[in-house]
Amino acid sequence: PYLDKLALGQGMPATPLLLHSLVWGPRAGHKFFSSWMRDALVKQGMYTQYAETLLKSVTDMVNSIRYDVTLAKNSIVSLMPHIQLEGWLVPKRDLPTIMDLCLMDTVIAKVKVLALPGGTSETTDLNKTFECTEPSPRSELAQDLLPHVLRLTEVILACSRTSLMYQINESSEASGGYSLGDFIAFRCVLAVSSSRSVKTQSLSAALTILLPASVRTVLDKWNANAVTDFPSNTYANDIIPEESYVLAVVNAHISTLSSQQTFTINPSLKHLLHSLVTFISEHIMRCEETNALRQQAVSVLAPLTLDACTEYLHDIA
Repeated sequence: PYLDKLALGQGMPATPLLLHSLVWGPRAGHKFFSSWMRDALVKQGMYTQYAETLLKSVTDMVNSIRYDVTLAKNSIVSLMPHIQLEGWLVPKRDLPTIMDLCLMDTVIAKVKVLALPGGTSETTDLNKTFECTEPSPRSELAQDLLPHVLRLTEVILACSRTSLMYQINESSEASGGYSLGDFIAFRCVLAVSSSRSVKTQSLSAALTILLPASVRTVLDKWNANAVTDFPSNTYANDIIPEESYVLAVVNAHISTLSSQQTFTINPSLKHLLHSLVTFISEHIMRCEETNALRQQAVSVLAPLTLDACTEYLHDIA
């Protein structure tokens, strides 16, 4: 039934099963795996001819950039926290889970790899997938995906800032010591306190020293957690490059579970935000100057260059 759903192109729900489909879908059409998968299906009672037909149908359906762009868009719609960006703090119950963050990161990661020159699926056309200057169905796909990525970037940034505020509140020194007004003030200060921006360096030095020790400690810990950064072509020589990249992204999220003394989604928030900003930076320049997405991208990315919470994104934002 699982492969039948893939073959029919039925939307895969944004659950852990989605990770399974990101790996086994492309394997169905690869010479190193297809015969082994066929034999496994036959051993389970399926006729050989039906198994071969099923694997071919899966291959035809999932090995296309259109499928992965649609999958990424649907996953973002399903998993993106529904929050008010105008609010100062996101309710804790509305923050995403580590699994949600991981799933959104992986579907975007796969599109990033397939969009590279020499990608494995629809190789000759992949670079055109995000070409916004030519009126084509592929251009329309990009128009559908980029607004979702831009919106998700704003949401994940809001969740990241809020998660830091909750961490400050939960620190032993700050226990019960700060009001909502204090946290709003902290957010406003951090939003213009990046030490990486030439325009805010002197202001950052003057403001940071005035912040309570607990705030500085949480911020230092946030900035000290390095993001595992690997270019989209890191696994270009692997058997199935997008599979290796997706699994590396999953590992980047899961490995954080054992690296923190107390559970926090902060490392996963950082990794997803880095992936989103990289995706936007790689593809937005292919849109025409008059394209509204360009102005939207500027509105999303410009504040990141001034924020103390996003110093690690300064070079790519």
